[in-house]
Amino acid sequence: MTLHLGASNIGHNRVLVTVSHRSPTAAVPVSTQWFIYSLTGEVEYYAVQIEPIDGPSNPSGVFDTQLVRVGDSVVAFGTLALDDAREQAVHHWFMHVYCIATGEWREIPYVAGESPTHRGFPHLFAVDDTVVLTGGGIEDIDCDTWEWSICTERWTK
Repeated sequence: MTLHLGASNIGHNRVLVTVSHRSPTAAVPVSTQWFIYSLTGEVEYYAVQIEPIDGPSNPSGVFDTQLVRVGDSVVAFGTLALDDAREQAVHHWFMHVYCIATGEWREIPYVAGESPTHRGFPHLFAVDDTVVLTGGGIEDIDCDTWEWSICTERWTK
């Protein structure tokens, strides 16, 4: 079994977590679950509460999802799924934005020529209201850098 975790602080002692696990013998090759972990209690008596939440649909089985907080949102971004017939990772687009205030998700579609090329495990981080994506690759390493604005919901190179 292969396991991939993504996590992002959402404030007030809470963390949004995604867990993707792959079992080659399961009917659904990649299972993705979403949770909010909350730290509650007093300093010496902390407890962790785990609340399952509805996450975005992942029909392609993308398993390398990263979470990055940008303002009052969290961007979920992944690009690799498994092709069981070829027994290797293949490129897919998975980008969704979680609104911390409402708990709602919205999908950000891939636009050829206006979105980063598909790549595996890129570096992803936030600067102000922007997600920065750089690097990544399976056989070839893409060294270009892209920025995605939470305000305009557009990528720029």
